[in-house]
Amino acid sequence: ILEDDAIVLLLVNVDGSLSVTTTAGAITVTNVDTSNDDVTLTSAAGISLNAQGAIVAGTGKVTLTALVGNILDPVAVDTTADITAREVNLDATTGIGTSAADSLNLAVTTIVADVTGAGADIFLTNALATNATLDAGTSGTTSADITFAQSGGGNLEVISAVTTAGDISISVDSGNLTATLVTAGGAGENITLTTTSSGNIIVGDLTAAADNVTMTAIGEINDGNGDANNITATNLVIDAASLIGAVD
Repeated sequence: ILEDDAIVLLLVNVDGSLSVTTTAGAITVTNVDTSNDDVTLTSAAGISLNAQGAIVAGTGKVTLTALVGNILDPVAVDTTADITAREVNLDATTGIGTSAADSLNLAVTTIVADVTGAGADIFLTNALATNATLDAGTSGTTSADITFAQSGGGNLEVISAVTTAGDISISVDSGNLTATLVTAGGAGENITLTTTSSGNIIVGDLTAAADNVTMTAIGEINDGNGDANNITATNLVIDAASLIGAVD
């Protein structure tokens, strides 16, 4: 579908893939359901997921691109997944999600998210009982943060979380958090990694040059990259319930 104005997807139930592009105007989604097939939405403005469970793609891939705008869930604070899929790729200019309390909610195994605007943040939650991966970045030069929370019991591997100028906060409830590459760029921008209920933190390469790295784990905090350096920062706070540095 190619639309030269804004479009509202009230109820789309398709046995196959769906692709919608607007050349001028936003995309609003109330209900899109595919039979384990891909969903691709490209908006000349923003993308709004206006209902709980707005996009259900099963084992398909969901790609949302807001060329001049944000990707958000305007529904009052809730925990129901806005997107259910095997993989999601989110690209926006002015932000993804609204706040830590009103994030874009996912139930997805592979998550890729990028935001380009200054002061444009990423706020995501992911509820999954199986393992998930995260690759996220903000390139805005002022206060463009990444905030991500995983729940449901699945482990999370942060393949890459990088900001040009922004804090990074990642938490996992009842699962392990593997931080392969986490870089908080800019002055006064910090990294916070947390596990709650249960779960270890496995540390790869963390960089918050001249700033702070804080790690709090219900379980252990261990090395995950062998003899390579783990942490570059001015201040380091580590709090583990059972053990720190069991594996090198």
